[in-house]
Amino acid sequence: TVAYFGHQLEQSSYATSYIPTSGATTTRLADVCNNSGSSDLINSTEGVLYAEISALANGGFDRYISLNDNTGSNYVHLILHATDNRIAFRVNSGGVQQVNISDYNFEQTDNLKIACVYKQNNFSLWINGIERVTDISGNIPIGLNKLNLSLFNGTQPFYGNVKSLVVFKEALTNDELEGLTGEGYDTFNALALANNYTII
Repeated sequence: TVAYFGHQLEQSSYATSYIPTSGATTTRLADVCNNSGSSDLINSTEGVLYAEISALANGGFDRYISLNDNTGSNYVHLILHATDNRIAFRVNSGGVQQVNISDYNFEQTDNLKIACVYKQNNFSLWINGIERVTDISGNIPIGLNKLNLSLFNGTQPFYGNVKSLVVFKEALTNDELEGLTGEGYDTFNALALANNYTII
């Protein structure tokens, strides 16, 4: 005797979870990320916001990942922009925009490894192993203590797939950034092990 229960076909290229409906139509709630790290692990003087992500559609509306001070005055933003293929990196310090750089060469629905590097007069956007855009003039944000998959106030949420999201307390070297965002490491754990980082 063979018993078989439950078969689920996927329309998209990514897996979804099973939702028992008992004959009625229902909508899956959005995933929520709570308690995403300790604020003392976020450095305002320098750092890297890293994400391995993909959007559900290319363009259409802005999707934000934000390091901030719980206001709109100080932030580091990684944005899958409303414009097709645009990936943006923005920095504000004391309410004044310091950095607004973008790359237009990647489809947002592809799996992207993106690093936003911030340090006084040293900002760069790395995508899939290559430093794409730099800005060598700008002040750093003040008092960063919060990581959001949206703007600081919950608007402009990041709707998409998040494979990895990491905040580094220091600006990594070019070799480290190439390894992190490129094909050199299969996982964040492999990068950490290779560079003797302690995972907390």
